[in-house]
Amino acid sequence: MYSSHIMAIDSAGCGCTDCGSSEGKSIPLDQATPEQVVSMLVHGMPRNDTDEETFDLSVHWDLGGERTMPDVRPGRFTVTTPGGRRWELTDITDYRWAVRYR
Repeated sequence: MYSSHIMAIDSAGCGCTDCGSSEGKSIPLDQATPEQVVSMLVHGMPRNDTDEETFDLSVHWDLGGERTMPDVRPGRFTVTTPGGRRWELTDITDYRWAVRYR
């Protein structure tokens, strides 16, 4: 429905012309994918135009058979807002940034 190159995540329920267009470069927060929300918080792209002041980002580490943190990779990212919105990302291909926060 939305273009593959979203430049900004707008506030939930945004009805602007850009969010309402399949060619637009913005998406309302309530329609953003987990990948888009995590990327917004971690990489700053897409841009955060949500008007949300607080996001909670949790990184859940899967230890598996490993015994030390340098050998593990994240198994899940969970993002929540005080208003009760929640996204969970489990298909994690690029997690190098998370290593800084162990």
